Amino acid sequence: MPKVKTAISIDNELLARTTSLADELDVSRSQVISEAIEEYLRNYHNQKLLHQINEAYSNYPDADEDGALKIIESHRKKPGALDEWK
Repeated sequence: MPKVKTAISIDNELLARTTSLADELDVSRSQVISEAIEEYLRNYHNQKLLHQINEAYSNYPDADEDGALKIIESHRKKPGALDEWK
């Protein structure tokens, strides 16, 4: 993927910590910042997806669906009520 230069404003302490980590890992600050942004975006999208999944599962059946589920349940065979093979 092509790289683009950009300018950002960050807190001095954050820049110092980023520089220290880059030195420790023997990589560029740009790589540390790029990987941090990628991780942030991945976490954000995962949290968004999790929220959507939780929303879908939190919607309990409405009255019509509840009635249909009760009818389906009443037609299910009960345990121990199996027909013998003929």
